[in-house]
Amino acid sequence: MSTNSKTVKCSIVIAAAPKVVFEALTVAEKLSAWWPPAAETDPKLGGKVVLVWSTSNPTGANRSEATFTTFDPFREVTYWNVTFTLEPFGAGTKVTITDTDCPADDGIISVAVAWGSLRLNLKSYIEHGIDMRPKSGVSGCWGDWKL
Repeated sequence: MSTNSKTVKCSIVIAAAPKVVFEALTVAEKLSAWWPPAAETDPKLGGKVVLVWSTSNPTGANRSEATFTTFDPFREVTYWNVTFTLEPFGAGTKVTITDTDCPADDGIISVAVAWGSLRLNLKSYIEHGIDMRPKSGVSGCWGDWKL
C-alpha cells in the first residue's frame, strides 16, 4: 500500500451461505458472472487469479493478474489489495469489502462508486441469478467489453 493511499470499506448482506459467496469470489466461472467479463483462477493460497476486462483483447492492460494472498475458505479471501471478509448473518452472509490501496485524491470517489455497484451485482447474481451489468459495450466501473 502506498503512503498516499486511502481505504474504501463497504458491506452487504447476501441471502446465501458463506460457501456460496466464497465460490462467487474465487471460482473463475462464478467470478466472471458478476464482475469481470472473463476470469481465470487457481483457488488456493498462492494460486493465480486473473481478471480479463476486455474479451475482444484479453492481453496486456486488459488483463490483471495477482495471487490469492489470503485464502480462508468461507471466511476471507484477498487478491490485489482487496479483502472480502464473510460472516454468517442470520440465514445469509455479511460480506465486507476492504480495498486498501485507493487513490488519496478524488479518484477514491470512483473506487467507492465502483464497489457500490459491484457489491449490488454480486448480491443480484447470487440471490437471483441476474447479472445487472449493461449488455452493450461499456467503460468505467464495469470494465470495457462487448458481449
